[in-house]
Amino acid sequence: MRNICCLIYLVAPAVVAAQVGDPIETRNFRFLSLPFFRIGPRGDVLSKGEQSWSYSLTIANDARDVTGSGGRVHEDAEVQQLLARYRRGIGRDMDFTIDAPLVFRNGGILDPIISWWHHNIIHFPNAPRDAAPFGLSEIDVPGHATYGSAAGIGDVSASLSRRLGRSTVVTAGLKLPTGSASHLIGSGALDLGAAVQHTLRINSRWHVLGQLGAILQGRATELKGSRTWVAQHAFSVMYARNNLDTYVIQWQVEASATVTGVESSDAQHRVVTFGLNRALSPHRQLQLFFTENGDFIRSLAKVGPDFTIGARITTRF
Repeated sequence: MRNICCLIYLVAPAVVAAQVGDPIETRNFRFLSLPFFRIGPRGDVLSKGEQSWSYSLTIANDARDVTGSGGRVHEDAEVQQLLARYRRGIGRDMDFTIDAPLVFRNGGILDPIISWWHHNIIHFPNAPRDAAPFGLSEIDVPGHATYGSAAGIGDVSASLSRRLGRSTVVTAGLKLPTGSASHLIGSGALDLGAAVQHTLRINSRWHVLGQLGAILQGRATELKGSRTWVAQHAFSVMYARNNLDTYVIQWQVEASATVTGVESSDAQHRVVTFGLNRALSPHRQLQLFFTENGDFIRSLAKVGPDFTIGARITTRF
């Protein structure tokens, strides 16, 4: 009996270490894309009756000034999003999710930090950022007057997910036009979308996830040239360092939400996220992450906010 207890004591940490954390539940936060619906990678489906609440703060800062045949796209602002997410398992390997965002757009706090990062760490200049004073909050796109600072409830969304087998999750959802389109907090239209993701479990420490999705965007009431269909996909690599911490590298790609006629603005959007999942308790998880648009990984990342940082805490019960 004593030998069995010793064996359990030795094996238990390895079993716990096999609990690889979730992908990072984030998206591309570019100002012209955020008002539209997207489906990000997610963790496993909740069991029947199981519930979770998560609260996240994401801050994205961008400085862009590009021209093309369609005119000029100028973005220099920061957005902070507070997101409340409720998820409940409803049985038959299904759960539903409701997202309610609160959005603030302003001059923000990240301008001097990003400039220091560009000049002293990665040595990658950003001409629009270097030429502008800190704290601007202005967005110019062809066909619309300048958007300035704004705050309010964003577009609320809901989705239904189902697990197929052990490793595949299918999600379908919609976004309601509850945010102010005139202030670029919502799109002013109903969006629909669906996505499928599959997780490959390489071993007890390494998992990889692939996702494919498509969004049917309603015609935006303020932004000109919103696309009807947007394809999106993602790829996540997750490594469980121990029984508490999982490191994540995640690549997300999607078409631009709108067609402005400015080629570099309408190009495929690609961002890379680096994140950490930490288990605070058996029922509580912390996610920390930051997202880059290509300062030093330009072969993978291209169009997105200059820098995005976020934190999420999730409690299951």
